[in-house]
Amino acid sequence: MPLNPNPHSPKSQNHGKGAVFHILNIRFLKLRLMLILASLFAVGSLLGVNGLAFMHGRAMTTLVPQAGPRTQSPEALGPLARIRILLTGVQLPRPTATPPPTDLGFQFEVLTFASDSGHQLEAWYAQATQGDSTSLFILFHPYGGSKTNMVAIARELLTMGHSVMLVDFYGSGGSSGTTTSIGYFEALDVVAAVTYARDQWQPKTIGLYGASMGGAAVLRAVAVHTVEVEAIAIESAFDSLLHTVQNRFDAMGLPVILFPELLVFWGGQQQSFNGFSHNPAAYAQQVTIPTLLIHGKDDQRVSFAQSQAIYTNLQGWKQFSLYPGSGHGSSLSHNPEQWRTDIQNLGQQLK
Repeated sequence: MPLNPNPHSPKSQNHGKGAVFHILNIRFLKLRLMLILASLFAVGSLLGVNGLAFMHGRAMTTLVPQAGPRTQSPEALGPLARIRILLTGVQLPRPTATPPPTDLGFQFEVLTFASDSGHQLEAWYAQATQGDSTSLFILFHPYGGSKTNMVAIARELLTMGHSVMLVDFYGSGGSSGTTTSIGYFEALDVVAAVTYARDQWQPKTIGLYGASMGGAAVLRAVAVHTVEVEAIAIESAFDSLLHTVQNRFDAMGLPVILFPELLVFWGGQQQSFNGFSHNPAAYAQQVTIPTLLIHGKDDQRVSFAQSQAIYTNLQGWKQFSLYPGSGHGSSLSHNPEQWRTDIQNLGQQLK
């Protein structure tokens, strides 16, 4: 019968150490492989998230000619539609050029002029036939819209005795371009419109009316580009670009972390501006002229607190007007009498 090997012999000890080393080496290789796979997954996820944000940033800032219907508001989308939008981005058709209205009882003139945004702009002008026709209001439309969005407001102002000028920002209506910076470079269009109006008609007073993105552009034009006007009316303007993007994510039931920041970053990069510095609430700190701030109580795009952030920072005469039952940019249609009273109060500051 063979003898059992001595476990304490040098040969047995070396064999045992070799087995342990082999096991440890296999575990190390497995751990290393897991770390490599985890790193690849993390890098892939980071690239994928940034790629998705890049795509959304482009969709958010590009107005596509003949793109079909515009993507519905987040509140109107079902779960499957929201997932599809998350994966493909919004569809933002470029607003087309239209002839001026002929059924308002006022004669509109079509104008074109250059802007330092690098584009040719189109506008409509109508002179008031009663009241002080030397008082001019220049109107600026919301995101994804055009000067046709401001026709109802123009009609009211004309009836009240103010001449009006309705402007297409670059990328909209009759103006050139197919992109938007959501009010950042549009501020240069505001400056161009005021300069053109002063050269063309020498109005005694100029007031600016900006809706949503138009309001952000007006605030930036006054604060950063020091455009000189007598008063401004701001309706439904966001307090910061990041917050308005976060609000849209919240409306879609999506997490308001990281992705809005990436979208603001990539959207700004594609349009050559810092999206995180586009903050109308900060612009308001430099605004000393009379300002009417209009906010709809049921606004799903801009919260009451965000609108208040702008109002608090305004430095001159100011009025905050809250509209019950009104949503985003719908003050006149929901509360016409309140709107007229507010504009009359602002008009007193023009005298």
